[in-house]
Amino acid sequence: MRTALDTNAPYLVGVGQLAAQMREAHFPLPKPFGFHLVRGTLPGALLQGCTVEARHSDAAARLSLAAHCEYAVLFEFPWFPLLAGLPTAPAIQEALAEAICAGLVRGSGGGGCNMARRWWLAYELFFQKLPLGDLSQKTELIPFLPPERFFCLPSGVPSLRHGVLDNLLGGKDFCPFVEKFAGATEASKEFQAELFEVLSPICMMTIKDFFNEVGLAGYSSMDHEKFDKLVHQLVDGGFSMSDLDLCELRSVFGLTKSDTPVATSLVEFATWLRGSRVLAARLREHLLGVAPVDLRWHAPGEQFLDRLSRVISSIETRASQMIENELPPDRKERFFVDVISEPWNRDNISIDAPLIVRLQRGLLSAQGYEDVCLTQAENEPRRVTQNWVSSENYDDMVGKAKVLHMLPPPPEVLDKLYQGYFGCLKKMLDDPAMDPIVCATVAKIAFNTLHPLVDGNGRVQRALFQLILFKFGFLPRMNVPVSVIMLQDRTGYEGMQQKHVDQVMAGISSTEMRSEGEGDVFRHTSTADGIMALYQYQDFTFATSSMIKLMQGTLPVIAAKAYFLQRFDWRVDELLRGDALLPARAATQIAKAFKNDVHGGLSIFNLGKLLCRDGWSIGLKRIFRFLAIARHPQDVFGLGRVRQAVSEFMARSQRRFWISTSGQQSASSSTARVRWVGVSLDKYCTSELALKRALSVSKPGDTVMAVHYPKDVNTLFNVDLFPNLAQTILADITTLREEMLSKVEAVVDEVADTGRADGVLFRAFVGKSSSYKPAHAICEDAKVAEVKPYRIYVGYDQDDHHRTFTDYIVRHAPCDVAIIKGEFSRNGVTRWVGISHRNFDISGAALIKAFAHSHPGDTVVAAHYPLNPFEEEGLSSVYHEHFTSTTEGHMDSIMDNMQTRILERASWIADSHRKEGVDFQTMVGRRSTYPHVLLVQDAAAPLLPGGPPKPHTIYVGYTPRRDRGHLLDAPQKLYDVAEYVVRHAHCNVVVVKETREAMVQRLRRRKLEKHGAG
Repeated sequence: MRTALDTNAPYLVGVGQLAAQMREAHFPLPKPFGFHLVRGTLPGALLQGCTVEARHSDAAARLSLAAHCEYAVLFEFPWFPLLAGLPTAPAIQEALAEAICAGLVRGSGGGGCNMARRWWLAYELFFQKLPLGDLSQKTELIPFLPPERFFCLPSGVPSLRHGVLDNLLGGKDFCPFVEKFAGATEASKEFQAELFEVLSPICMMTIKDFFNEVGLAGYSSMDHEKFDKLVHQLVDGGFSMSDLDLCELRSVFGLTKSDTPVATSLVEFATWLRGSRVLAARLREHLLGVAPVDLRWHAPGEQFLDRLSRVISSIETRASQMIENELPPDRKERFFVDVISEPWNRDNISIDAPLIVRLQRGLLSAQGYEDVCLTQAENEPRRVTQNWVSSENYDDMVGKAKVLHMLPPPPEVLDKLYQGYFGCLKKMLDDPAMDPIVCATVAKIAFNTLHPLVDGNGRVQRALFQLILFKFGFLPRMNVPVSVIMLQDRTGYEGMQQKHVDQVMAGISSTEMRSEGEGDVFRHTSTADGIMALYQYQDFTFATSSMIKLMQGTLPVIAAKAYFLQRFDWRVDELLRGDALLPARAATQIAKAFKNDVHGGLSIFNLGKLLCRDGWSIGLKRIFRFLAIARHPQDVFGLGRVRQAVSEFMARSQRRFWISTSGQQSASSSTARVRWVGVSLDKYCTSELALKRALSVSKPGDTVMAVHYPKDVNTLFNVDLFPNLAQTILADITTLREEMLSKVEAVVDEVADTGRADGVLFRAFVGKSSSYKPAHAICEDAKVAEVKPYRIYVGYDQDDHHRTFTDYIVRHAPCDVAIIKGEFSRNGVTRWVGISHRNFDISGAALIKAFAHSHPGDTVVAAHYPLNPFEEEGLSSVYHEHFTSTTEGHMDSIMDNMQTRILERASWIADSHRKEGVDFQTMVGRRSTYPHVLLVQDAAAPLLPGGPPKPHTIYVGYTPRRDRGHLLDAPQKLYDVAEYVVRHAHCNVVVVKETREAMVQRLRRRKLEKHGAG
């Protein structure tokens, strides 16, 4: 980092220039704030992605020290590593104090410049008070960190003296920074929602027992007497309900005259229970914690989640140990669940040094813990020696050598770092509105960077991650098997941690990491106080993004284990019901003889153990009879597997058959098109908009297909839980499908009456239940169709919608996708097209599509937001390598030329494809690293005088990811640009997947066919 500062010093402005002049201080990579560079200059290799363009074009060499301080105070956020190093440069400290005082004079209302007020607070946080009076009590508080850009404390602490709301995640001794990225704000809520989706069958297991208690075994009509019994059961179990809750629950069952019943069938009740209503969410959480009715083979007070947590904790502990290339010591596979449940009350756990001691002692073997105590402080989880993380590398010239990956802080400063670390966690934990994943990630990754233990750092940090999620009540009495996913992609996980550590290691030069004459022994040779700033103010943006990806990957593991226990419980209950004299222990042993995977079947190994160990006491004849009782209806054996494969083949054949007979062949000409509309029952209002839109834009000869794939009923609840209701449930599902079809036909008749669908062929299809997700079935059928759909239309609910359905179709559909969010007339429509200079091929295709869909009186706007290639990670190295000699001092002209060329190419497309009467405009927005964010913001902004009209539809090209986005070490956003626009735009969106070359060739073929027909 010091070399990078020296190299770029002539071009750095503000904070970067001050850091370059502080020769004795240590600085990590300047993330997330970055350094400012003079226009037309290029950053060095280490600073790529960490610089932004300065606010003025004056050469840095012509600016004085006071001018640099003034620039920093006015335009840059306070950088804590710089403030921590100011004691090594008294002249800079004095100049910065004067610049803060001068900056507070500027501005209106006596409050001074907003950025200067932030610097004022930060300066006095590190040093003595400046000779300034307090601001007026009427001064409006500004947040230290803008909430729209950073994760911060939602409440914060007001500092009236400075007029600033201190919403930092930590304090002077330890303060992490986390910048928001695409999808970050919704990630925690979406994970919780998907987790409850996975656990929803467990809720139905409990509600089945409630229904049996109140006499609703056949789910007969609910009356007031049965409703009171149900409420009594819930209240006795600890579920409190207000009068409003009781009224809402009555309306669900149709016991109020004014409301239409929601749950006229068990399927509808399960759907309501999985919905977004507050009462439904509270009831889900309660049902997940209810103890089972049959306690013969359960521990006292045990619930399903306790057992699920033990199973997941076992594999979590084992995976956590295997990451360290060890096995769980002393059979401590259940340590995680022991930490979480019985030995401690998780609500009263304090994240402090005694907790670290207990975790380290519990996660290490007895001998291992005795060994580490020899080099740790007495009764403290703090090493007294320097440690490091390295690996061996072999070179033909040098031979075998050690490569240093991480050098933790020296032991002399660990005590102070510990205090700041625990104080930061307490500050975040005390704010209930804090994002749980961000807090848990900071606790985990920061503990890894500090590496305060002699052994067990990795295992302790993974336990801390779980405990903090529990402290927030984020998890329903079960942990998340993140270590399992880490073990599956160990290289990616280690790469993620290394990428974070590299930000710190950039502040340590090679001469400061190894002692002379000690061979491969690494340690800090600089003063401990100066080194400490590297570890106190870390950027956790990339780490948070990676941990969110990790947690999303745990959902299939949780679902598999929940499915395993659900089927296991079914077997044991059937055995105990079939023979009242069978001991509960024997029933569990018999149930373990089966494979509890998707296909079931007998496990030869477990069956052998059962026969050899318990066969003599139970009897072989009885065991085989019990095996027949415990056989699940979905279990398949040798011949059953063959039948299953044949049925799957026939199902694929039937799918091809309906595609070939659906009327698409009538649309196989070059002019006619096939439009598919995904129809959903729970969000039919949005599907209706999409269907109307597809019908209204179709022309004679086109085909519109309303396609509905019902959710697999087992995603609501397992039908085997209600064997006496299986036929009724299937009949209810059939009724719902028929109602959906009637609604669709009513929409078609309504549009037909207006004459807008004359000559349009309409088909409606209801497919079989999708075992994965309906969106998957739609995309797969679209791929194998002989005539692929021209476009798939999807309705979208902006406020309350399971976005995964839309996201999946946008990502995997083989054709364009239209996201319908509202209706508008056919005349006077405005279409915005996002134009990208990197992907102009797909942007040009979107522009051609916009012209093709326009009519006289419409307006097409080509919106371009310039992207500085020297700021974009991944591109800066290319430009730096090839254009350094030609771009120095000419950046403005180069960017202007790029912008001119892009607009000229867009105008050329407009001249070739614009229809008569269609207006064409170009719009150049602000320069940004995230142009899609500005596109959405400007589309929703109020109409400005002289500016382009607000869009009714945004056209955006979709570029498939060519990176290793599934790995943790790929520093990518959670969502693609097109997916971001789909999620956040307030108007309709058309996602174009066809390239411009392919579209032009198709248009040429169509013209040739027309001329040939003529």
